[in-house]
Amino acid sequence: MFGGVLKRKLLNQPKAASTKRLTEQESLKIIEEAGIPFARTIVCRSLEEVLQAARTIRYPVVLKLMSSDLKERGLSGVRLGISSETELRRAFNELEKIVSAAGWKLEGWVVQEYIAGGKEVRIKAFRDDELGPSIVFEPISFWMRIFGDRSFRLAPLDRDEAKEMIKETYGYYMLVGEDGSLPVDFDALIETMCKMSDLICKLGRVVEIHLHPLKVLERGVKAVDVKVVLEVK
Repeated sequence: MFGGVLKRKLLNQPKAASTKRLTEQESLKIIEEAGIPFARTIVCRSLEEVLQAARTIRYPVVLKLMSSDLKERGLSGVRLGISSETELRRAFNELEKIVSAAGWKLEGWVVQEYIAGGKEVRIKAFRDDELGPSIVFEPISFWMRIFGDRSFRLAPLDRDEAKEMIKETYGYYMLVGEDGSLPVDFDALIETMCKMSDLICKLGRVVEIHLHPLKVLERGVKAVDVKVVLEVK
């Protein structure tokens, strides 16, 4: 495990002269081409397109607003587990009011399949000016909220290093079911961490790739949100 000074360094946002966050479609393309499973997602521009997307994906769905003014969507920009068109219309209107009240620029909507069950983790791959490509792993659990449960490595990772990262966290016991819950697909999680490591090492202009969260299921994984940031020279 890394010492405190290096931990603080790794938690800093990557520094670049200028950066640009990719759009939803651009970010999804990078993740899909890397072979990381992603929840079925359709980007929309109007209520009519949102309703059609939900019919295509099938309920229950998730509705997210797209705005570069909203740095982290959080609960303010997302409605989960929408099970009918009536609920979807209501969620759409609620989010429109939030955008209007905040003065944000609305850039579109994301309709996504709702992934029930599983356990959530965050994987962040980023490029540091001094340390180079780096990886942060965070199980989303009680321990993360109380103690900042996370582990760190410099990329590239191999499978053994990825496994060690997971086992260093308190959340490991949740993932393998020692808390009484069902265990998840440990191998699929390790594979995803290695793919994230490969991405940050190979894509020279990318300074950050953030899966937040990644759903780790009994079989397989599915990312439900991604942020990709490029350096602009």
